[in-house]
Amino acid sequence: MCHYEARGTYTVRSECRLALSLKIDHKNSALTSSNVTVQIWKSMWKLLTPSKVVNFKWRATLNILPTRELLSSRLSNVDSSYPFCGHEESVVHLCRDCAQFREVWTSCGFPWLSSIKGITFKLWWAALVDSCTREELFRIACVCFFIWYGRNHFAFENQQWSVHEILCRAGMIR
Repeated sequence: MCHYEARGTYTVRSECRLALSLKIDHKNSALTSSNVTVQIWKSMWKLLTPSKVVNFKWRATLNILPTRELLSSRLSNVDSSYPFCGHEESVVHLCRDCAQFREVWTSCGFPWLSSIKGITFKLWWAALVDSCTREELFRIACVCFFIWYGRNHFAFENQQWSVHEILCRAGMIR
């Protein structure tokens, strides 16, 4: 039984509440009770995205997704570069900076996303919260998730998704 939810069930949201109460400090994304952090978490939970997208946003914000950057900081035999472009693979690089996915943002009407700065996903999302509507944040979150999902298909199954396939899966094309 989970005491962080009224129904007593475990959810990603209850895990986040626990993490916030413990004030977990992760590399480059310390959780504090600052207004920015509260604003980020509120914006995430208010978006009625599928649970897998919520889980992705939560993990990306805490910098605990198994990117090559994170793995190479923990394991000496892991190369931190993304095989497609050779740049260091972080969540921000994949979701915002990677040339492989810039066409995705242009195709769904967000070519300006790369101009929104933030060193970590958490800081980038905070900047997005300040400059986007809820609908735009919803769409951006879904596309980011499917970029990550497509990256995993490329990394583990050697299948590269097209821009069209990412957008279809994210619900941007009917």
